Parts: sequence; structure tokens; C-alpha cells
Amino acid sequence: MIKEYPGYNFIGLIFGPTSDTQERLEKETGAKVRVYTKADIGEKGEIAPSDGNEALVAYAELYVHISADTYEKVDTAVSLIELLVTPVSVSVDE
Repeated sequence: MIKEYPGYNFIGLIFGPTSDTQERLEKETGAKVRVYTKADIGEKGEIAPSDGNEALVAYAELYVHISADTYEKVDTAVSLIELLVTPVSVSVDE
């Protein structure tokens, strides 16, 4: 998705201001939400909220890792994150 929507702040959408969104997702779903990257050179690493937009430029791919003790919690977290990161295009007809 990063290549399709350059400049779209996927990381900011998942973490939210001061990690508020990530913390709320985890509290409401009971799942752990982590964001990982894969750099062009093949290195992988976890992204922290403080990395911000710099991480979007530095990495070719983002992965959201969701873990929980039940499938229902994982499914709920996946659904909410999909809603967060799905770009909405607005067209104005003249």
C-alpha cells in the first residue's frame, strides 16, 4: 500500500498522537499491535511511534503484527486497523 499511496501516513494512523490510537486498539481488542518494517536492503525492525514519517521514507514495506490469546481478538484488531489505513478518495463533481 505504501507504493500505491506515497506520502500517506500509515504509521501515524496506526499509532495516533502520542500512541493514543495504538493504545486504544490494544485496550479495546485485547490484542497487541506492533508495526515492523522491511528495508530495501532486507533488514527488519520494529517501528516506534517516535519514528514518525521518517520511517515511511526509509522503508519499502510495513507490516502490522497483531497477537492475542484468541482469534476473535485478532480478527477485531485486524478489522479496526483495516478501517484506519484504508485511504479514502474524495472526488468533487463540478
